[in-house]
Amino acid sequence: GTSIYSFHSQSSTDHMAQKISTEKVEHYSFLGIEKTSSKEDIKKAYKKKALKYHPDKNPDNPEAAAIFLKITKSYEVLMDETARAQHDSTLRAKEVTKKRVYEMDDKRRFFKEKLEKGENQQKEKKQEEEDVKRRKSEEREKKRERRRRRDEEENQEAQQQDQPPAPVKSNLFGNSPRNPARNMCNVTPAGGHEDLEKLVLEKLRKAAELQRTATQTAS
Repeated sequence: GTSIYSFHSQSSTDHMAQKISTEKVEHYSFLGIEKTSSKEDIKKAYKKKALKYHPDKNPDNPEAAAIFLKITKSYEVLMDETARAQHDSTLRAKEVTKKRVYEMDDKRRFFKEKLEKGENQQKEKKQEEEDVKRRKSEEREKKRERRRRRDEEENQEAQQQDQPPAPVKSNLFGNSPRNPARNMCNVTPAGGHEDLEKLVLEKLRKAAELQRTATQTAS
């Protein structure tokens, strides 16, 4: 059959093979088979893929040679029981690490969500407290306004009550021979009942004198 080295020099092919051996390749996935595949399944998968990417069939595709070498490497590893067991062990370790990373991510996500939830609760609580303070402040302001208006009304009423009454005009010295009783009613005494009695007597005396004078004049 045609050798895979017919299109390259030996040195370049060895360099590519060394590079592929150091790459972390998942051989089962690369050949398109399951981890539980038998050696017959491995051979069939290898022949099918090697025929597709053989360098002689892909002279214009420089990547075909690299893929072909990877196929060959995967075939060699999986056909060797020791190499396959080591590869399986590496895969299991990767799965454990991947699972651990997922669990760590879940924990980080959980704590992140918990932290964000706590922060949101704190914000809501702070907002509620601010709303309560604002409502209380508004109530206090309303109470102050109602008290101010009530005080103004009370002050206005007090001022109206404190104003002195209109003075009563006295006709104490205004003698009226026609209506002496009116003169007595217009008197506002300043000394209580005794002064009032004196004033009344004085008025009566003056009224009697006026009456007597009027009678004498008429006769």
